[in-house]
Amino acid sequence: MSARKQLFPVPAHVTQSEAVEYLRRQVFEDAVDAAWLKPCVRKTGKGRDTVFFAFRDVQDVSLRIAAGEYPRKEAA
Repeated sequence: MSARKQLFPVPAHVTQSEAVEYLRRQVFEDAVDAAWLKPCVRKTGKGRDTVFFAFRDVQDVSLRIAAGEYPRKEAA
């Protein structure tokens, strides 16, 4: 992260790619499959959507893992 970016507070939202970078892909996918993590909004654009997540939800996944839990797919 650049020194300039460090001057700003953590944003309330992150893109899907930022969430994947923060959690790592497998944890992100497992968290979505287990319904621990859901998008807060989707911006439709020219040929491709941008998906946003609330940073507090992404951070909550990390905190739950640190507390000894791991996201498991919910039984249907």
